Amino acid sequence: MSTDILPLLAELIEAGQIYAQSNRGQLSEARLYQALAGAAGQAFSTVDELKSAFRSDAAFSTVATKRFIRLADTSDGAHAICPVIFLDGDLSKNHPYLRIQLIIVTHSLQADVQPQCLLMRFETPEGMDPEGQGKHDYYHSQLCTELRVDSSGRTLTVPKCVQWSAASCPAWPVDAGTPFQLLACVVFALYGKFDGVRILRKAYGKSLDALIEEMHFVFAKPQASMKSARRAPRSRPGPKR
Repeated sequence: MSTDILPLLAELIEAGQIYAQSNRGQLSEARLYQALAGAAGQAFSTVDELKSAFRSDAAFSTVATKRFIRLADTSDGAHAICPVIFLDGDLSKNHPYLRIQLIIVTHSLQADVQPQCLLMRFETPEGMDPEGQGKHDYYHSQLCTELRVDSSGRTLTVPKCVQWSAASCPAWPVDAGTPFQLLACVVFALYGKFDGVRILRKAYGKSLDALIEEMHFVFAKPQASMKSARRAPRSRPGPKR
């Protein structure tokens, strides 16, 4: 397995478990499981459980075992956004393949607002080579109406999800060139730039810079560096001869 995604997965699991055990999280958990009607399976509760679901030398699928990562909620106005993710692929290939599938349930405290369920997937290039000419031979994201179990074509149906009949279009290009960067794009898509960087920085510390240096995110310079630059003494001209 590509180990550079493990710290981020560990951080997502920990944050999700802490949130699920909070007062607000317990209410959200009840609504999430009610909306999914048991179809999604069970959340990983520890990083060790997640590691046991992967193989570094072959294909793997958490959809096949119906185990998912419960992420911490985010919000959109009065709506709570409850995301869970499944992972499958084969990271032992020369061009590692990873598919991240999301179930996103949104609910509101307003009694007349019904929960909604949206399915999405983020994928590395679908062909054997990112330089291929296939329709989706690039890092991309798509809407979907069912979860793909693995490369066999088997699927898992999720009840009451938002319907979209064009299964392969649109496929939005995402700013990624590695499986880690693909997972980082999922984090940014859910939590935004500020909180997304906070989550990534907590998982990787200073080593994050090298992991995302080729991604097209512009960040403000640290204030301390800017102040130091302003305070730097000006060089004085030498004595005239």
